[in-house]
Amino acid sequence: MRRAVAGLFTLALASAAACRRAPEPFGPYTAFLPVAIRSNNPGKPQWAPKISIANPGTSAAVVRLTRWPPDAPDAEETVYTLAPGETRSVAARIPPSTVASLFFEGKSPFEVSAAIVDRRRLAPSLPVPALEADALARPLDRLVVGPIVDTSAERSHFCFTWPGVERDAVPFRVRVRLTAPSGGLLWEGT
Repeated sequence: MRRAVAGLFTLALASAAACRRAPEPFGPYTAFLPVAIRSNNPGKPQWAPKISIANPGTSAAVVRLTRWPPDAPDAEETVYTLAPGETRSVAARIPPSTVASLFFEGKSPFEVSAAIVDRRRLAPSLPVPALEADALARPLDRLVVGPIVDTSAERSHFCFTWPGVERDAVPFRVRVRLTAPSGGLLWEGT
């Protein structure tokens, strides 16, 4: 019995030590990249993210990047110090065939540009929009996506992603409703 209690206590301590709190806000300027992707599937374009941050100001800028999901605990956060006018490439550090969301915060203005590029240069680059934190979903927000198309010529798709700084606010609940053009309910799930 003592061993079981000691084992449970050790497990509880290890679990508590593994938990991380969401980082404190870093600055009023934000940019959120909804998804960065890397894929090396055989026979398909080898997609990779190309991301950069720039300091348009006349004084140094400090920008914190938080990635989610992390591939290693020490790879979750990076702080960049940019000289005036400097542009720096951002390593996405994501495993192959994986997606990640990137959240940037700064005390002074900065610029983020991102695209998903075909490393074989067979397909055009896909720009990724950088959003401000105020543009992200909040509880009870609604978003209409569509129309959804599934024909022999075209097919739609979409995905959900959340910023890493809100990872401790789980569970997330998303209700999806697919409706016909007439408004009739085709499918609903939570």
